[in-house]
Amino acid sequence: MRALILAAGEGTRLRPLTYAIPKSLLPVGGVPTIDYVIKNLEKVQELEEVYVGVSHLEDNIKNYFEHNHYKFLIKTVHTECLETGGDLKALAAAANINETFIGCNGDNITEINLQKALEFHRKKGGLGTIVLFKVKKKETSRFGIAKIDKNGLISKFVEKPSIESAPSNYANAGYYILEPEVIDMIPDGKVRVEQAVFSKLAEKGKLYGYVANPPHWIDIGTLESYLEANKIILQRKGIIPPPGSEESGKKGKK
Repeated sequence: MRALILAAGEGTRLRPLTYAIPKSLLPVGGVPTIDYVIKNLEKVQELEEVYVGVSHLEDNIKNYFEHNHYKFLIKTVHTECLETGGDLKALAAAANINETFIGCNGDNITEINLQKALEFHRKKGGLGTIVLFKVKKKETSRFGIAKIDKNGLISKFVEKPSIESAPSNYANAGYYILEPEVIDMIPDGKVRVEQAVFSKLAEKGKLYGYVANPPHWIDIGTLESYLEANKIILQRKGIIPPPGSEESGKKGKK
């Protein structure tokens, strides 16, 4: 099984920090942001390879993975910053995706049991499953929001709706499990997978939501949220061991 991490963004709202350090390597609690994503992926028992889309300061990211070890093989792939859809499509081509795969954003600090999410996805038999978490009503305009029934079926998905029009307060956590045929639904060029694919899958009754209850969820998209992430993790004394330790795995990289 393979996972695809979107980590090509420039992190413009995090400047001047990201002039010298790519967003995915900015330390939170002393640990690069992307390692929090990888720690969540380590919960997936059958995961063998992870492909990371890179662009801005990509040599820094490549060098980082070449000198650290994980439970699975990690490969970096240059992508053209074509939003979540375009980059996901490019990564899927590089990874030769032909089976169920996991997609995730590379800049979220949270704790998700992706093994349980994968089991949920297979039980439901849809084409896609989004990991969801509850947000306050006033925060719904910041996220992709799903209308979900008691069985987990998503009937509507809206990317960053107005607070008044938000169909619920269940937000996209930046992790999703998809079947390979979903890749063919992504148009060429610069496009967001949330708008081009998730909305259509919901209309067809092929999209489900796995509701997680993480202790925290932070997108380090701004200087303010980056500082808040460090504050939360330091108060918790960190949630993951440093890369290269026995706890973080012993498999290869490329």
